[in-house]
Amino acid sequence: MVAYVQSIDRDIRGLVESIRVQLSAHAAIEAFFGGPGGVGDQLCRPGFRGCPFLNAAAEHPDPESPVSRAIRSHMDWLHGQLLALLREADHPTPEPAADRLMLLRHGGMTQVQFMDPAHARTVLDSAVRDVLTGS
Repeated sequence: MVAYVQSIDRDIRGLVESIRVQLSAHAAIEAFFGGPGGVGDQLCRPGFRGCPFLNAAAEHPDPESPVSRAIRSHMDWLHGQLLALLREADHPTPEPAADRLMLLRHGGMTQVQFMDPAHARTVLDSAVRDVLTGS
């Protein structure tokens, strides 16, 4: 399970790194959530069964287990990336905005199980725009 979590982590790190070199900070955040391979695409993928990190965390609740540590490492890294991008984009409140984006990511990954994926993507896109504009 650790190898599985680490492979997903590598894929997401690669996506974020490729976005960061191509786009401005603001556009990179939008692309991570709404662009090809981003969170929105994952939500709308046929057969999507929820966030692989959250699913693994549910099966390995001990915070000291190797799986939980690998998940925490990824989540800490992702939060740090979003925070750095928000600071680079001169967001007025980057720390709470990064927290909100993480919550949107996690919420979107679970809520899509109970709503139309296209609608979930529209709601996610709108919520990300609200965070980026400081709303």
